[in-house]
Amino acid sequence: MSPTRRYVIFSLLVLILLSSHSGAEEGTQYTCPMHPHYISSDMGSCPICGMDLVALESGGTMQPAQAEGGERAVVSIAPETIQNMGVRYGRAEMTSFGSRVRAYGVVAESERLRSEVSSRVAGWVERLSVTAVGDPIKKGDLLYQLFSPDLVAAQRDYV
Repeated sequence: MSPTRRYVIFSLLVLILLSSHSGAEEGTQYTCPMHPHYISSDMGSCPICGMDLVALESGGTMQPAQAEGGERAVVSIAPETIQNMGVRYGRAEMTSFGSRVRAYGVVAESERLRSEVSSRVAGWVERLSVTAVGDPIKKGDLLYQLFSPDLVAAQRDYV
């Protein structure tokens, strides 16, 4: 084999090895243990807290869940964490609490359903039909009768 041919084969072999090595590092991502939302392709320190970045596992358990379109994001919780939280599984069932619960409270009106009636003229209320908070009323019920000297004068001038 000629020296030129050996040189070409050796060069190709080195290029193949270097390209496969750099490809493996390009896929590696690093994250901060304290700030998992920060992900970098270069190893170094976290710009937020200064801690050393750690490599993400291939499963990417520290990566934030990403949902595309209508897909739902998957949240993974380690079995040790589930055990420490005391999560129990069981069938849903109807049961009683064993005793009645009595509590004191205040019933308040909804501000969205409240409305105020304002008159466009000066005057006073002569007869008030609704006298207490909570009196039932319906659409079209007479709430009050208003006397206005300005309206009486305008009515006399008109007639």
